[in-house]
Amino acid sequence: MLTRVLRTASIDSVDGRSHLGVALRRIRDDLTAQLVEPSAAERILIEEAAKARVIAAAVGDYVLRQATLVDGESLLPIVDAHARLVDRLAKLLATLGLRPREKPVPSLPEYLAAKAAAKRG
Repeated sequence: MLTRVLRTASIDSVDGRSHLGVALRRIRDDLTAQLVEPSAAERILIEEAAKARVIAAAVGDYVLRQATLVDGESLLPIVDAHARLVDRLAKLLATLGLRPREKPVPSLPEYLAAKAAAKRG
C-alpha cells in the first residue's frame, strides 16, 4: 500500500510534519545539495529516489521483523520484492551520477561586485 500511495503522490503533498514527510524532505534535500544545481530532469529523479528510499526502508524493516525469511525451500516473496526495490533505488542514484559537485565559484570581479552591492543595499 505504501508503494502505491507514494508512487502517485508528490513529496510536497505529504504532511511535512509526519515522520514520512520529514524523511522524504531530508532525502530530497540531501540529494539536491549533493547535485548543487539540479536540472528539471534531475529534480524528477531526486523525487523518485526519495520515494524509492522510503519505500525500500519500510519494506526492509518489515523483512527484518519476520521470524523466518524462507517458506519451505525458497525465500519469501517479500525478500525478492525488497531486493527489486533496492535495485531500483540504486539505478536511480546511478542515473543521477551522485558524486559531490563543486559549487560554481564567481570570478574575482564578480565576487567584488557582489560584495560592493551587498554593502550598498
